[in-house]
Amino acid sequence: MLRCVDDLLLFSDLEQHLGSHYIHDVLKNVAEEVKANNPDFDYYRTLQEYKKNGEDIRKIKEHTHEAGWNLDKYKFIRMLEETWKMKPGKKWYVFIEADTYLVWTNLLLWLDRLKSTQPLYFGSPAYYDEISFSHGGSGYVLSGAALSKFSENNTELVARYDTVAQMETYGDFVLTKALMEQGIEFTHKWPLLQGEKPSTIPFGPGPDSGTRHWCQPIITMHHVNPEETNSIWLYESERPDVKKPLLIGDLYRNLTKPYMIGEREDWFNLSDDVILNHPEVEGSTKTPEEMSEVEKEAHLSYENCRKACDEDSRLGERRPPQDGVVYKSGWNIEKIEKDQAENPCVYPNWM
Repeated sequence: MLRCVDDLLLFSDLEQHLGSHYIHDVLKNVAEEVKANNPDFDYYRTLQEYKKNGEDIRKIKEHTHEAGWNLDKYKFIRMLEETWKMKPGKKWYVFIEADTYLVWTNLLLWLDRLKSTQPLYFGSPAYYDEISFSHGGSGYVLSGAALSKFSENNTELVARYDTVAQMETYGDFVLTKALMEQGIEFTHKWPLLQGEKPSTIPFGPGPDSGTRHWCQPIITMHHVNPEETNSIWLYESERPDVKKPLLIGDLYRNLTKPYMIGEREDWFNLSDDVILNHPEVEGSTKTPEEMSEVEKEAHLSYENCRKACDEDSRLGERRPPQDGVVYKSGWNIEKIEKDQAENPCVYPNWM
């Protein structure tokens, strides 16, 4: 993707160079009264000290996860501010994280259908305190009109939200609150933008309010490791017509289906959203009255569980035995094939 973008900006909590790319310290303008005596910034201060002394920052890697998470919530609004300062007047602004995969062709085809002159804010919804906000890891998109409306003459708001962030947990939640305060409403664009990847997407009917994951073009995927990134990129670049939208169903057929056999030992296929215990045992996702006769017997054996399985299909991951629990997963291949045949994609569902 880096080869496709002329005006890429990279933000982090440490100013440095990565090859030919410059990484901006997005926290440098956070007010000193917010940073001072704030334990959230302990790691930030350590990073700056290591850089100043020429020390290897990899030595503090073991402390980075929680510390980085604490800093994360201050970055989102500052990132918008810095982006507008350095790259004002663009039609669209797309924000993704380091482990987010962006399907470039789909992004361009999608944005071409929209009006950048309207104040638009798109993302994949997450929920906190009964409020939906744009999940940062799934990526989010702001039109030029939206970022202009947010950024112009808004120094006071940005500084105020540095303080607000201290009281909150999630930076992407803080960002949505700030944008909404400026009259920029969040519009859900899931599953085009989403936090899953080929091995975790619930293909087919899915458990999510019946939403079918199949004919939508997929624009972002999250938590994608280097090996998965390479596999997706190779498939994407070797398609017969790379200008056509890449659909969720295409990912299934080419990246997931080859690994889905009837049964796999030591494998967890992410189907724990449906739990069927003995009707007299608590913990099931259905009450005994809601269970069918087949579901009431699902706990008796693997074969009984297979019969009661849900309609969606996810690949999942290897899961060796742990704490006395042995994992075994299976897929009803015949049922999956039948569902695909009955639901062909006549055209891309851009939502």
